[in-house]
Amino acid sequence: EADILATIKKHQKEIKMVYISPSMGMVGLSFREKPVDKKTEEVFSELGNITAQEMMIKDVITVAPDDELQVVVEIIAKDKINRVPVVKNGKLVGIITRGDIIRAMSTGTK
Repeated sequence: EADILATIKKHQKEIKMVYISPSMGMVGLSFREKPVDKKTEEVFSELGNITAQEMMIKDVITVAPDDELQVVVEIIAKDKINRVPVVKNGKLVGIITRGDIIRAMSTGTK
């Protein structure tokens, strides 16, 4: 999501995130366009022509399968990222997300 939003910001000078108050137990966010050169619909249309390589992060922070969870937590906090790829012998073997960590903490599992 962050990569897509960063790319949109390159094309659209300002998209404002708006908090939607909870209703029926749900919390939401909305993106509102501040009047600028292009409409949000045009920017999203242009994104359809961008390749994955143009959008992807090139210097990816990874961990090994045997790294301790504390290492992952520190990376997520320090680098303000949501996911950390787990790589073994140069191949992706999994991904650890913030949600995975919170679930593990809440259930007491490792």
